[in-house]
Amino acid sequence: MSITNTREIKLVNVGDVTFFHDYKTGYYEVVLELPVSLAVKNTFDLEKIEFSNGARTTAGTGTDTRGLVLQYDRLYKLGQTFFFIDLNNTIHKATSNNILKLFSGHNDKIKEYLNKYRVNFQSKEDLIRLTTFCNQLNADLKKKQ
Repeated sequence: MSITNTREIKLVNVGDVTFFHDYKTGYYEVVLELPVSLAVKNTFDLEKIEFSNGARTTAGTGTDTRGLVLQYDRLYKLGQTFFFIDLNNTIHKATSNNILKLFSGHNDKIKEYLNKYRVNFQSKEDLIRLTTFCNQLNADLKKKQ
C-alpha cells in the first residue's frame, strides 16, 4: 500500500491495532482508546556495538586487512516512549505535569493517586491504570452535571 497525502490521515488500523498519525512526528500505537488516549512510540535504540579486532589473515600474505570490511555486531533494544492524545488530537509526552494539565479540574485527586501508587511513566500497565482513572474522573463529573 502506498499513501501519498499523509497529512489527511489520523488513524490507521492494522488488524486489531490502531495507530494514530501525527504528520510532523509519525505514527503512535494506541494502547488505550478513551477520550484522552494513551499511545506508545516504539523505537529501536542502539545499545552497543561490539567490534572485532579486524585482524584477518589472508593465505600467504600475513594480516594485511586494507580494504576489508571490519566485523562488528550491533545490539538494539526496544525503546518505548508513552504519550497522551487529547480531545484535539494533540500529542503530549506522558509525564505527571502533562496529566495534571490535561485533567486540570482534578489536580488534587490525581496528585493523591500519583503519590499513592507511585506511577512509573515508563510502565505501560501503570499508565493504563492512570489514564483510565483520569478519564473516569471526567466521566463522573459529566454524570453529575
